Amino acid sequence: MASKANDQPSPADVVIEPADLRFEVSLSRASIQHLALRNLACGRPVAFKIKTTNPKRYLVRPNAGIVWAEGAATVSVQVGVQKALPQPGDPKSRDKFQVLTLPLDKALTEEMLAAHGQGNEALRARVAALWASDAAKAAWVDKVRSSLVAADSGGVRGLSIPEERRVSRGVGSRDALSPRDAISSSPLVDQATAAALRKALEQERAIAAGLRQARASPSAASGAPSSQSGGISATTVALIALAAAAAGALLPLFLSPAASLDAPPLDAPPLDAGAGGV
Repeated sequence: MASKANDQPSPADVVIEPADLRFEVSLSRASIQHLALRNLACGRPVAFKIKTTNPKRYLVRPNAGIVWAEGAATVSVQVGVQKALPQPGDPKSRDKFQVLTLPLDKALTEEMLAAHGQGNEALRARVAALWASDAAKAAWVDKVRSSLVAADSGGVRGLSIPEERRVSRGVGSRDALSPRDAISSSPLVDQATAAALRKALEQERAIAAGLRQARASPSAASGAPSSQSGGISATTVALIALAAAAAGALLPLFLSPAASLDAPPLDAPPLDAGAGGV
């Protein structure tokens, strides 16, 4: 409720909104609210000035000015970044503003219009002089409450980090890599070595196919004379031995790249049995 020295009511042609300012403050950004002043009078400007009980907390722009007849003015009130968030119900988070309004008579109106014609700096200086004079004692006073609350912490959520996909997968898994794919995807094998290993695997498959064809050939089924011993020729035995040797020498090199990556270096010292594990 506006008041004056003679306890007369506030002029109905000056509207100040809102009656409460609520600032959502945080530790990372400032908070801004606005006061709107409207002058509903015809042909009579109104000077205004904003005061607060906590001037170090608020930045008010402009803190004084003129609302011309049938015009409006907007005042920005800013609260800076906080060092600590306010607690609910804390009386230190509540303040008050005083909005002083002074209807101008004809003489003051002509002075303000003349200063306005000279630019904003001249008008600002004339308004400051008005509020420093005895004429300011006739101003009306409206009170606006202010409160600080902690801003919501929502809006940023943690992002899930997908598990690292291992190159080597379980043997029984449906996603298990074939030997050929394991060679291509292993970070320990360069392109030339990979090509040589793939060629060796293809030769091994050709040998295995030849062995299957030899066992299923008509000559073997009819008992045709050959240099077999116990149903298997010496050539077949040699081919099987060659395939087994090739597989035994090659597979440890490229079928388990992840195991090689996980293993400690040969010159690494032994783990301390007394140290705590992760």
